[in-house]
Amino acid sequence: QGVFHLSVEASFSFPVTERFTSSGGTEALATDFNRDLDRTVFSDLRLVEAAFRLPEGSATFGRSVVDFTRHIQITTVRAAYGLTDRLSLGVRVPYWTQENQVNATLDNRNATVGFNPAVPGGIAPLGVPGTRPPTTEDIQAFVERLGFQRVEDWSDASFSDSFAGVKYQYVQSEHWRLAATGRVRFPTGRWDDPNNLVDFPTGFDAWG
Repeated sequence: QGVFHLSVEASFSFPVTERFTSSGGTEALATDFNRDLDRTVFSDLRLVEAAFRLPEGSATFGRSVVDFTRHIQITTVRAAYGLTDRLSLGVRVPYWTQENQVNATLDNRNATVGFNPAVPGGIAPLGVPGTRPPTTEDIQAFVERLGFQRVEDWSDASFSDSFAGVKYQYVQSEHWRLAATGRVRFPTGRWDDPNNLVDFPTGFDAWG
């Protein structure tokens, strides 16, 4: 009773380049971003195929080549106070510093469409006069035109979800000391930004 406890813990990650799969294996952290940039990614290419009578699914800018290297540092402050010899209150406040180093390029060797300012929409098959092959910058600009942020390096420093709770020691004997803890999660963290394709959340944006 009357005892106050304060501690600070810092955790640092090695560079993270892989993630676990549902089967327990591993794959590159940016696996979802390495794909053919066809109508399944940019739905407007359906209109290009229809306008130029291209075979369905044939319009593509090429293939994206993306690598992620993530760095994480978590500093956690814990504080507790004993209301009685058996009942104490406590809080845990984590602060996350994150960085995602992004290498994003376009492999346009199998591209079938490109950019042509002379046609409506600005996209046409590569065989159309005035159409140039797409570049990495073209795709970045196209992503921005769709309302997303550029696929490039990202960093953030902010609080994660905080916790407050109580611990009660309900058994205290010569050989046993048993306690139960209950806590509440406060949504002080930041959830994933749907318009930023390379960021990572620090919380669930929900009470718990």
